[in-house]
Amino acid sequence: MQIQVWASSNGGMFSSNSLRNQIDDLLLPDTSNSSETLQNNLIPQKIGVFIWSAQRNRLPVRLELDKKGIDLDSVRCSMCDNALESIDHVLQQCSFANDVWCRFFRWWGLSYPIGISLNDLVQGGSFFQNDDVLKKVYQAAVWVCVYKIWQNRNNKIFRQKNCIAAMLIQEVQIKSFEWITIRLKKKSISWLQWLAKPSIYDDHG
Repeated sequence: MQIQVWASSNGGMFSSNSLRNQIDDLLLPDTSNSSETLQNNLIPQKIGVFIWSAQRNRLPVRLELDKKGIDLDSVRCSMCDNALESIDHVLQQCSFANDVWCRFFRWWGLSYPIGISLNDLVQGGSFFQNDDVLKKVYQAAVWVCVYKIWQNRNNKIFRQKNCIAAMLIQEVQIKSFEWITIRLKKKSISWLQWLAKPSIYDDHG
C-alpha cells in the first residue's frame, strides 16, 4: 500500500491553504508575507485577488502594456500625467493617490509613513500589532482604498469619469464599513464611530 505525503505541510496532509502558500512563495515578491497578504476574510475575495495581482505586477497599467508591445497613445499616468504609469505609481505615488492616502491616514488618526512601499502598505504595516482584530480591520480598509484608487483610474480612462480625493475617501469609508461589519464576529462598529475614529470598536465577545 502506497501512502502519499504532502511535503508542504508539517503533518503531511494536503490542504488548500498549504497549496496557496506554496504558490504564493513561488510567485510573490520575496519581501511579501504571502500568508498574511492573501488572507483577510473581512472583505470580498475579489479584493484579495486584486491585491495579489498588484503585488505580482499583473495589473494592466500602461507601462506593463507597453512592455508587451501594445500600441498606446501614451504610457504616462492617466491621473497626473507627470510620470510613467507603473503599478506603484498609480496606486500610491501619483499626486492623486498620495492625496487619497494622506486623507486615509488622517481618517485613521495615523501619520502617513514617508517612503513606505506599496507592498508594506497592503501588509498593514506595524500598526495595531497588539490587536489582531483591529489590525485585520485596518488592513481590510487599506485594501479597499487601493481597490477604489484603481477603480477611479479605470473610470477616468474608459468612462471619462473622475472623482476628487475627498469623494473617493467617502467611497472607501462606505464600502469598507459595509463589507467589514457584515463579516466581523463578536465585534461591532457603529457608522458614526467608523467615520470619526475607526481604530476604536466595541467588543461584545
